[in-house]
Amino acid sequence: MSFFEIIDNKDHTVTINIKKPLTFKTIHNSEPLHEISHIKSKNPRSVTINCSSMASIDSCGLSLINLLKKAVGAKTTKLTETTEKFDKLNALYVSNHHHENNHK
Repeated sequence: MSFFEIIDNKDHTVTINIKKPLTFKTIHNSEPLHEISHIKSKNPRSVTINCSSMASIDSCGLSLINLLKKAVGAKTTKLTETTEKFDKLNALYVSNHHHENNHK
């Protein structure tokens, strides 16, 4: 079973529905990078990542989403229907990353 359902819209717009929990347990035994390269091959200008079906997420899943956002090469990428746990992890990562960069 794949991690993502890819809906190819008109005008190089792609919607990605996350279908599996994004946790270390589900990610480490699979090949989500192959799926990401498939999305990139569509040359999207705009990508929407829909998190409504994502059952769970941990720091590995957050890293995978950040990789997905960067790797597809779209001009605009937005996340929709994120969970509270995702928002908390993202806030923790962003605040720590910002703090580390300001003290170098």
